[in-house]
Amino acid sequence: WIGASIAILIPVLDEAACLPRVLPPLRDALAALVGASQGRVVVCDNGSRDGSPAIAEALGVLVARVPRLSIVEPPSFTAARRGLESLQVMW
Repeated sequence: WIGASIAILIPVLDEAACLPRVLPPLRDALAALVGASQGRVVVCDNGSRDGSPAIAEALGVLVARVPRLSIVEPPSFTAARRGLESLQVMW
C-alpha cells in the first residue's frame, strides 16, 4: 500500500450480484490509468449478508468492513468515510 496514490471507495450493502460485473473492469481501468501499484479499489462493506466481502476479496479488491451505520448521514457516505479512515491506517 505504500506509494498508492488513488483509491476508489465503493460503499456496499448486499451487492454480491453486481460485484463480479463492476469490480474487474473498474480495477483494470484504474490500473491502466495510474498503474497497478498506484491505485486501489476498496469495497467499504456496510454489513452485507450476501457474501459481498468474500466476492470482492476473491476478485482481488481490498475490503474495509464497517459496522452498520447511523441515520446522521446517508449510510453510503458513512461507509465510504469509514473505509477512507481504515485506508489511512493501512497507509
